[in-house]
Formats: sequence, C-alpha cells, structure tokens
Amino acid sequence: MKDFGGTGFDSRDPFSGGLLGVVKKKKDVIKQTDFHDPVRESFEAELERVQKIQEQERQRIVEEQERALELARREEEERMRLAREQVERQRRLEEEAREAAWRAEQEQLEAMRRAEEQRVAREEERRRLFMEEERRKHAAKQKLLELEERMPRGRLKLERLVVIFWLMQMRKCQGWRKKKMSPGQLTWVTGRMVKEWWRGSQPQHLLIQV
Repeated sequence: MKDFGGTGFDSRDPFSGGLLGVVKKKKDVIKQTDFHDPVRESFEAELERVQKIQEQERQRIVEEQERALELARREEEERMRLAREQVERQRRLEEEAREAAWRAEQEQLEAMRRAEEQRVAREEERRRLFMEEERRKHAAKQKLLELEERMPRGRLKLERLVVIFWLMQMRKCQGWRKKKMSPGQLTWVTGRMVKEWWRGSQPQHLLIQV
C-alpha cells in the first residue's frame, strides 16, 4: 500500500477549509463596519445635509415653477375674460347705436308723415272753403240774374237791395271777420252801396271779392 504521508498532501477537507476562510473574512468585515470613524460619519452627515438642501432647493424650484404656471394660467384666463367682456361691450354699443339710429330714422319718417298729412288736410280744408265760397258767389249771382229776368224794373232795384243786404249779412258772418272790418265800416259800405244801387249804377268797385 502506497504511503501518501510523506508527499506533503494536506489530509484536511478542502471545502471545510474554504468555508472557514469565508466566515473569518465576514467577521473581519463586520468588525470593520462597527468601527467608529468620525471623518466618515462627518462626511456622510455633510453629504446627507447637502442632498437634503439640494432636494429642498429642487422642491422649491418645482413649487415656484408650479406657482408661475398657475399665475400665468390665471393671467391668461383673466386676459381672455377681459377680451370677451370688451367684445361684448363693443357689440352692445354697436347694437344700441344701430337701434338709436333706427329709432331716429323712424321718428323722422313719422314726423314727415304727420307733416304731410297736416299739409294735405290744410290744403283740402282751403279747397273746401274755396269751393263753398265759390258756390255761394255763384248762387248769389244766379239769384240776381233770375231777379233781373223775372222782376219789373221798378221792383228790381228793391229786390237788388234785399239781395245786397243778404249778401252783406252773409259776408259779415263769414268773410268780414277775416277782412277785420269794424261794424261802423260795414254800415258805411252798406249805405254807400244802397245809394249807388238807387242811382242805378253798378257798384263793382265797392264789392269786396271773397
């Protein structure tokens, strides 16, 4: 049987030896971790403080950006609201101006229509009065002609006086007021006409035309 004892071969289990080495190294790491290092702790504390400050600064910047965006959004909404209100005010002003112009035009047309109606009414009234007066004049002249044809000459003068008196009374009621003649003037004219008729003349220059 071959002797392996003198060959230097390690009769220990190679796996068990490796496991022991790993355990030893782990214990050494634990010991190193538990070792108090003020410099490292100070560095880590400073690093944590700087990171915290950076995080706070980042958070502050984010919040400022959010506030700026919110402010910009509100300003944009306010600007749009003011623009809409301005457009609405302008629209109302234009509509009110159109309505005022339309009302003014309608009032002007209505005034023109009323003026035209009044003018036509006055013209018709003048025409009616003129026609009535013409009919009265024609009737009076016709009456004189009929009397001249029917009456003897002796009675004709008397009938003429009656007709003239009737005409004067009619003129006194209707026409003399327009001529602004006093009762004295009317009496004088009547007497003058009577004298002229009795002399057999034609008093055309004393008759007042209507």
